[in-house]
Amino acid sequence: LTVLTLDDIEKRDEEYLKSLQDELVSFGDIDTMNRGHSRAERETFYKVDRLRREITNFTEQMQSLSEERKQAIEDLKDAIEDGTVKTLRAAMRTAKLARLS
Repeated sequence: LTVLTLDDIEKRDEEYLKSLQDELVSFGDIDTMNRGHSRAERETFYKVDRLRREITNFTEQMQSLSEERKQAIEDLKDAIEDGTVKTLRAAMRTAKLARLS
């Protein structure tokens, strides 16, 4: 069992976002590339497009996760105080959805 602080989790998310951005930069200036002339160019364009969408989605998700994470932490604290498996499982599901795991 590894216990992470909220700061550790946020740092992990920032590192993941940075890795996506670095991967996107590694493709160079894709906008000047001629699209569709060769299979390799098309595959590169699709990879870049997928990366851009993933970065956008992840960034949007990170903005909404802050409140969800706070609620999930409160749910976990309440479940621990309650001490029943049922409430703990529900709180764990909430934490997983808030990407606390």
